[in-house]
Amino acid sequence: MSKKSIIVLVIFFALIVVAMTKLGTPEDTWLCQNGAWVKHGVPDSPKPVTNCEGSQSTEKENVVCTMEAKVCPDGSYVGRTGPKCEFTACPEVNSLLPESEARTIAEKTCIKGGESLSFGIYNENTKTWWYDANLNATKEGCNPACVVSEETKTAELNWRCTGLKVSETQ
Repeated sequence: MSKKSIIVLVIFFALIVVAMTKLGTPEDTWLCQNGAWVKHGVPDSPKPVTNCEGSQSTEKENVVCTMEAKVCPDGSYVGRTGPKCEFTACPEVNSLLPESEARTIAEKTCIKGGESLSFGIYNENTKTWWYDANLNATKEGCNPACVVSEETKTAELNWRCTGLKVSETQ
């Protein structure tokens, strides 16, 4: 082996040792100082959500929340987060007709004898509230919805049909 090859190998191994030392130390972490989380180096993890008051520990508590989802009035979903595992806030709905009033209109107009299955979902494009409905009448391959207009404050039944027939042998 030539002298040049030995020098290259020594430099290569020195770089590996330096890299492993840097990656193996807790220099990049979050520290609790004076009741607040302070970034130390460049941590891979986000800032801890736990309270660090009175704690001088550099270890962070991991809070694990259940994998539940809440349907928001705009049709999006939010999950649980934070130290108390609370649902994150839903996006604001820009409707002139409150969901509770739209639900009352839906129940009086098109649910009649059935029951609403879900919270209302607001469609900002059409300015309507949509409610899945459990009706006493059914249509094969269709799901009924009660649609409440924000503008007219009236409701009508909308049969959302796929065109697919359900086989009884399934």
